[in-house]
Amino acid sequence: MVKRNRNISVKFGLQAPTPPRGRRRRRNLRRTEPDLDQLAVRESDKIKRYFQDYKKHYKFDTPIANGQHGVAVVVTRFARKDPPSPEISFVVKRAYDESGDAIEILENEIQWLKRLRGAPHVIQIVELEPDPFKDFNRPTLVTEYVENGTLTELIERASFRRRPVPNRILWAFYSCLVRTCIAMAWPDRGAAGELQANEQFPTDWKERPQRQLIHGDLHPDNIVIGELSPLADEHLVAPILKVVDWGLARVVPDLHNVGLGVTVNIFDISRIMRMLITLDTTFELEPKRVPLQPTKPDEPPRYCMTASPNLAKPNYLHLDDDLRDLVIQCTSTNRDDRPNLEALCNIISLNMGTKTETYYRQAPYSRWERERAVQNYVQQMIFYGSDDEAQHSDDDDGGNDDEDIIL
Repeated sequence: MVKRNRNISVKFGLQAPTPPRGRRRRRNLRRTEPDLDQLAVRESDKIKRYFQDYKKHYKFDTPIANGQHGVAVVVTRFARKDPPSPEISFVVKRAYDESGDAIEILENEIQWLKRLRGAPHVIQIVELEPDPFKDFNRPTLVTEYVENGTLTELIERASFRRRPVPNRILWAFYSCLVRTCIAMAWPDRGAAGELQANEQFPTDWKERPQRQLIHGDLHPDNIVIGELSPLADEHLVAPILKVVDWGLARVVPDLHNVGLGVTVNIFDISRIMRMLITLDTTFELEPKRVPLQPTKPDEPPRYCMTASPNLAKPNYLHLDDDLRDLVIQCTSTNRDDRPNLEALCNIISLNMGTKTETYYRQAPYSRWERERAVQNYVQQMIFYGSDDEAQHSDDDDGGNDDEDIIL
């Protein structure tokens, strides 16, 4: 690997900026260009032609994803003086004509994203003015562009470099994912163009039934990584996560009033946490009965039949035991053993508040939880994380000393 010039490394923290977005965005666009099949090339060219009449306003960038049902491309809207607005990039998603139920899936995604407007951890619809698609009878989805790749890319990169995700980042990511569960439980709370500060329980949540909405296709490829934010505690430590690809979202029947959809969501986000911890994207593991740590000195042994058996000790000695047990319990094969949404939010919030650099100071892996190490991890593995980029620096607080890493 070519050595990266250290001068482009931008230190960041409470008082400092994230790395420069424009240069990083262009690099990330280059690294996400997919191999397109004939259908994708044709649909991408169509989208490009739609914007030809609006060259004063938009610039077609590149396709970033294609699949069985459609293609997604990135387009840039130029900065404006009247009304004043900065340059932004957005994603245009279109379904193929010949792909069966693709249009129905895209219409379903548009419907649910409209109902999840304002939820910061859900990808947001962008309204275009002028709109090249306003007179078309086929659906077109336009959303914000989130530039730092997917969790799958982070997991693969971290595994390749033998750099497990620090606990403090894991707690922050768990907080992002559980807020998506809150958004699904109580949709229809936002307006176009208005973001909530963070997804919260509604004030009347005890009287308002939870909607049993599930994503239907939740895996690391469908979670993208955004930016740091000084306005939310978890996004001071780690960038925001946003869930994309809602085409298979649906409300599941809850005939026995047990919160079936919510418990499915808790399982799904916790399975993703297991993948982030282990740096292994294997979707299904054979459930096994594993021990949990005692909560009191004289407590008899506790066990859990879990779909995350590989988290049990002595594996992953760098892992916070509280996080280990929480993921094990949230992926229990028995729904009744999983905490409910309120309890899970409270547990994560408590740990987010207490699991600081100071808390981890006595842990054998303490150097990986220091402020500088966590900041370096975000910078080197996410913001400047492309595998064809230069090798990361080997600072004392953030280098990759393999002898300290247990995978």
